[in-house]
Amino acid sequence: QSEEFGNEVLRDCAFLSLLVTICRLLTQPKILPVPPSRLSTPIRQTIDRINSHLAENLSLNTLAEHCYITKYHLCRLFKEETGFTVGEYIMRQRIFRAAALLRAGENVQKASEVVGFHNYSHFVRMFNRLMGTSPNRYQKKFIR
Repeated sequence: QSEEFGNEVLRDCAFLSLLVTICRLLTQPKILPVPPSRLSTPIRQTIDRINSHLAENLSLNTLAEHCYITKYHLCRLFKEETGFTVGEYIMRQRIFRAAALLRAGENVQKASEVVGFHNYSHFVRMFNRLMGTSPNRYQKKFIR
């Protein structure tokens, strides 16, 4: 409330900074709708396996065998506990990991390969669908 020179501008800048921080928090992608501690053991194991082998071919059979359950049971449990299908979760993880690589300055083509996409145009389509922008535009927001 002081009449000192520039206080009004400083107040406006602080307010805008707060708004930007809030927007960033609200637009951060949520990976899981529930805390990992509330997930069953097979689903936690599946998520750990997906996260540690993201660039590899992750078939339902392999993931189910890793947990010693059938792929049908895994699909049902996964959807029930996380709200995502196994395929949706894998896709989201790959795109979010690629986004992190792009923010770090990685080449778009290389980022798509590192996270397990073997088809560049499929990567661009999925990135666009989940992130709302192309990988190139996304990267330009962070790399100047």
